[in-house]
Amino acid sequence: MLSAQRQTKNDDTPFKSSTTTAASPTDEICNVNTNARESGNTYNEAENLRLTMRTIMQEELHVIVREAIREEFSYLRKEMRSFEDSISFMNANFEDMKTKVEAYMQDTKQLRSESELLQRNVKDL
Repeated sequence: MLSAQRQTKNDDTPFKSSTTTAASPTDEICNVNTNARESGNTYNEAENLRLTMRTIMQEELHVIVREAIREEFSYLRKEMRSFEDSISFMNANFEDMKTKVEAYMQDTKQLRSESELLQRNVKDL
């Protein structure tokens, strides 16, 4: 009765009839298979989207990690250069001090021999 009232009204409200639209049980099975196929396509599309997103994220993560490592190695290289400069400075100072110590040792040796010579001359007088 409700469907008859809606059909007589001139409005565009959609309605579903109480009878099935399939002409036979075979049509109903076909409709179920079509729905399953469409659901499978949706699953495949979702799976493809997931795989695409995973690939993109892996590539981006690879780039991010590579850049982070590159930055860290750059920092480490700067630190190593700083250490090298410090070690070179200390080595230069050490070599300079070593040269001075050798010169002072030579002077001390010469002064001792002169002192011994002078002491002998004083004793001889």
